[in-house]
This record gives sequence, structure tokens and C-alpha cells, in this order.
Amino acid sequence: MKQDWVIFLICAFLSLLFMIIFAQNSWSADWNEKPVMCASHEETFNLIEEKGEKLMWSAVQFTKVKGPNNTYRENPEMLVSAYYLNINTRTYTVLEYHPKYLVYCVTSWGTDVLLPQEIDPNTYYRPDRGVFQ
Repeated sequence: MKQDWVIFLICAFLSLLFMIIFAQNSWSADWNEKPVMCASHEETFNLIEEKGEKLMWSAVQFTKVKGPNNTYRENPEMLVSAYYLNINTRTYTVLEYHPKYLVYCVTSWGTDVLLPQEIDPNTYYRPDRGVFQ
């Protein structure tokens, strides 16, 4: 009888340990990669001008980059980030500038921009103009 309890407690402990180990991986954040388009100043800004987008904001962003051994470096790079918007067509482009390489990269572009006066700050974004239908 006592031996059954010991086996039960060992199994319960191991089960709990495995649940914690595997659940920890599902809760933690991961670094992901996504493709970006990079081009020269001339090519980048010709396309932005064609779309009629204007600079709305700019900031210095901290970006994780890979080192020579294909692992992420300890310290992030500081890059210029900029958001361009066409208020009439509601298209946008997000750029980052890499001063070491003298290149501009499009990290995001799209449509269906909601302006601050169109957003309820107490809710999450829900597309309401049929973009995803």
C-alpha cells in the first residue's frame, strides 16, 4: 500500500514537471523572421511618391540582428523607422533605414488604415470595411 503511494507521488511529480517544461515553451516569446524588401533611396522613395504617401512619424528603433555565427547579437542595432501614409487611399508603408548598408527596407505595407478618431481605445482592432472578406 505504501509503495503504491510512492509510485503515485513520483508519477504525479514527473507529470507536473513535464507540464511545466512544455508549457513554458508555449508561453515564452520567440524571435521570428519575416521577409523584407530592401532597395536604394531612389527606388524606395519613387514608389512611396507614386502611392502618394507622406511621412507621418519617424523614430529610432532597436532591432535585433544576427551575428556572424547566425545567432542574434546581444545588443540591438539602432535604426531609423518611418511611417508613410496616404490619408485618402488609406495605404501605408513602414520603412527602416540601415545606415551601415545605406539601404531602406520595407518592413510592412498595406491598406485599411484607421485614423485615431476612428478607433475606440477600449477595444482591439476589428476590420470593419470588408478588407478580410
